[in-house]
Amino acid sequence: MSENKVQFGLCNVHVGEYTVGVDGTATLGTPMHVPGAVKLTLNPEGEETVEYADNTKYYVDNTDNGYTGDLEMEYFPDEFKTTYMNYRELTGGGIAQYKNIPNKKVYIMFEGEGDAEKRRHIMYNVSLGQITHEHGTTEASKTPEHDTLPITVVGDNKTGLTRTVYQSSDAAYDTMFTTPPAPVAAS
Repeated sequence: MSENKVQFGLCNVHVGEYTVGVDGTATLGTPMHVPGAVKLTLNPEGEETVEYADNTKYYVDNTDNGYTGDLEMEYFPDEFKTTYMNYRELTGGGIAQYKNIPNKKVYIMFEGEGDAEKRRHIMYNVSLGQITHEHGTTEASKTPEHDTLPITVVGDNKTGLTRTVYQSSDAAYDTMFTTPPAPVAAS
């Protein structure tokens, strides 16, 4: 196992539908490549519980409630919006965003580089917010505007997996963007 000392880069973002059956087992739909990855920010969610006794911290525990963050892309394609979000194609052309239509739960995969090797990541049971668009006037030079999508990574409720990281020597690495690995608890 080669370890990276530093990590950089974001590419190969893929998204697919994440559904849960009656028995709690997750099914991962066919992944869609979403080009134009700019930045992914993930912030851990949780709380620290501190119990004081004998004039000191007697007990400390932390909860892990997944992540919240933002996926920043050059532009989210219409196919992404109509497949996973509350957008619908109109009979006269164009797509429209509707309120009160829930976005689908998804999984998100991506690749990051490092000094030793590339690693591939998958996050399970992700809720999508609403895309923030920036529109600005063109000045002396053109500056691309980006779309930002707030996300909440809940994780798989049956196995407890939030995210998994694969390196090139792992069995799932080569095929994960075509056949995403389902969440399976460690043995």
